[in-house]
Amino acid sequence: MEHLEKGEALYPNYLLANQEAATRGVIVRRLLVLTREQLLQESVVADAIQVMDDQHRAGIKVFYAFREELERSPTFSASKMITKHKEPRRT
Repeated sequence: MEHLEKGEALYPNYLLANQEAATRGVIVRRLLVLTREQLLQESVVADAIQVMDDQHRAGIKVFYAFREELERSPTFSASKMITKHKEPRRT
């Protein structure tokens, strides 16, 4: 991956790196998480669709979820608790 200059967009670089990995047979998955409130904003939805389309065309498996649904999920809640109460590493 190439070096980024200050202020450069990260997304195109990540997309290219992921696309290169996908062409080598690496399964790349991305999860886009949106809130229900964001769905009411046309520009946010248009950007999200563009990102998902770009990634899909690059060979990346794209999924989406609603933040509110994840917060109600036992899996999300359990992983949040584990992360929150994780013991610090000792060196």
